[in-house]
Amino acid sequence: MTTIEVRDDEEIARGAERAIDILAGALDALALEGSARVASGRVFTTVGAWWIGMTRSAQAIVLLRQSGLAHEAAPIARTILQHGLVLQWLADTGEQGVDAVAQYGYDNLRKLLRTLEEANWPMPPEAVIEEPPAPAPELAPLVRSFANFAQLCINYDAQQLYVPFRLLSALVHPTLESAMAYVADAGGLVSRAVAPTHSHVIQAGMCLIQAGQTVSSLIAGDPLRTALVAAEAALGMEVAPWQPTCRNQPGTS
Repeated sequence: MTTIEVRDDEEIARGAERAIDILAGALDALALEGSARVASGRVFTTVGAWWIGMTRSAQAIVLLRQSGLAHEAAPIARTILQHGLVLQWLADTGEQGVDAVAQYGYDNLRKLLRTLEEANWPMPPEAVIEEPPAPAPELAPLVRSFANFAQLCINYDAQQLYVPFRLLSALVHPTLESAMAYVADAGGLVSRAVAPTHSHVIQAGMCLIQAGQTVSSLIAGDPLRTALVAAEAALGMEVAPWQPTCRNQPGTS
């Protein structure tokens, strides 16, 4: 199992903020539209778009920290963790992976349409939602391989990624843990989260470096390499992408 030791402290958090700033600057400087791509257009477009979203989301975490709202960044951090590993899975899987991601979206659209009908939701006349294509049975294993994030973490020897994901889930959903952040030791309520946290920005910085490595490998010339090395130096650790434990798993061949 891959092991990454991370101390949840302010010094590393400041390094993570610098790493995020470095990679955001590299994104702004990268001419994505004109880049010569190693991957196919569909794979690169989806992976690249997710990476852009991760980068901007990581910047949002930094802004929340600067506003005294580090704890409230939990939902954003959770999104970055999940997108980072699925991004890597898609780069490894290729064209069929894009089809599986599309089918997953169609499945959710069908659920939305059913919910709209059951709720008798009034749709504006200009809103036209077409019925999604019928599911392709041959894509079902691929859909399951990334939609089940716990299993995906196992397939990529990334159980240590799933631990913070589960911890963040307890803060995202209505749980006692999400309530206790605003309860003082004496039992009274407080208007700000009781304990400051640095883990959100640290995890975001690590995942952004991993995702950046994957994206850069899909572009001729590995154009993000210098920024990635600088980001690792700012963070104070080397962060390698997760590796599939078995190439026979769906989506890792």
